[in-house]
Amino acid sequence: MRVELYGERDEDAIPLPPYLQDAYRLAEEFCRLLAARRQSACLLKTLLLGRVGSTIYAGRQTAETLLSTLQPLADEDDDDHLEDETSKVLTSEERATLQTFIDALEANQERDPKCTMVLEILLRHG
Repeated sequence: MRVELYGERDEDAIPLPPYLQDAYRLAEEFCRLLAARRQSACLLKTLLLGRVGSTIYAGRQTAETLLSTLQPLADEDDDDHLEDETSKVLTSEERATLQTFIDALEANQERDPKCTMVLEILLRHG
């Protein structure tokens, strides 16, 4: 079996359409908000952007898992509480940004550029 890898060179990269650029910005904003109170946000950003870079579906599933797993922060007005909070909670602003990210991906799920490219390659090469 012969395997040919695509995307190894810069000119092979699949262009990111505007709707996916917007979703990436939302994911980055979510991680920026999280980083303001948690050091592990950088790892989460790598995970979230990597998953959405894989497929829109994978990015949405990861964000939905985060949203359903991480609980709302009980008392956001208590600054000391915010700094000591464990990694299992989200502020209302973090939750809203993550939900907007999910909505953006869901609205464009049928227009995944990677899926389109895979179908094109499969159809072109039989």
